[in-house]
Amino acid sequence: MAQPVCVLLDATGAARPAAIAGDRSRPLKHIQRARVVLLSAERRSVQDVARRAGVSRAAVWRWQRRYGEAGVEGLLRDKTRPPGTPPHQILRPDQARRRHPRRRQQIP
Repeated sequence: MAQPVCVLLDATGAARPAAIAGDRSRPLKHIQRARVVLLSAERRSVQDVARRAGVSRAAVWRWQRRYGEAGVEGLLRDKTRPPGTPPHQILRPDQARRRHPRRRQQIP
């Protein structure tokens, strides 16, 4: 189980995440991350925050920790990856078959 993180926001600290969560022109990932911080500051359970923000519990823990380490700027920037590692690798159909070969049924 992940270590619980307590998010504390005062009126000035809540203003920026609230503005991000309410800005419909921002990417969805930024809005979800800001909602995680705002809901966590209300002392809700991780499961409740995840359900209301539309993310996994692991994502709630990740963004609570990142907010604690880097503040709002940490929510708006993705961490860097090693060179040549795309965020999502898309396989061609022939590659997918090689990785997951179909099992042939044995007919008795």
